[in-house]
Amino acid sequence: MKNTIKNIDFKDKKTVKKMIVIAVLVMAVLAGIIAVSVNKMQIQSDLIYWIMPDSITPDESSDFPFTIYKQKNDNYDADQNPSEPLDALKFYYYNEKGEKIVIDGSDTIEYNGEDYGSPYVAFMLNSVDNINGIRKAVTIVAVIIIILLIVGLIFLWYKRWSKKQDMEKEKKYGPKKIKGTKNKTKK
Repeated sequence: MKNTIKNIDFKDKKTVKKMIVIAVLVMAVLAGIIAVSVNKMQIQSDLIYWIMPDSITPDESSDFPFTIYKQKNDNYDADQNPSEPLDALKFYYYNEKGEKIVIDGSDTIEYNGEDYGSPYVAFMLNSVDNINGIRKAVTIVAVIIIILLIVGLIFLWYKRWSKKQDMEKEKKYGPKKIKGTKNKTKK
């Protein structure tokens, strides 16, 4: 390891750029690992909240005869209640009198004497469209990245092949002559 570090030419700009890129990638990976591991449950709750629709109306595929809305539970602490992720959200609707009725994520809704179940389940089922959209976007981005990698690798191969061909021609025919001059050669 010591010999490897001693052999690095820090005056070579390409080498320094490669080292900077590697250092930035390592730092990004470490930052990502730290960010995810610090408060994983809170990140998962935020992700679920982001994926869910803002509301479910009766005309959508739900059994509820009224519109239900979602909101974050400001009193939820993921560190204190990691086994209760449903409590990270609250849901609310307006009853026939126009009063706002707030329900915890793990509770069920009773309306006019009927039990309609958990709004959490209905929101998750209606999140499928958002999840499919995210999956399509990720697939498109992955395909674009793969295409760019292939094009980049082909370009690098061509540059290396071209340089090798130039070196072989130079060995066979001598150095290239610059156009417009008689004795000057390009190195």
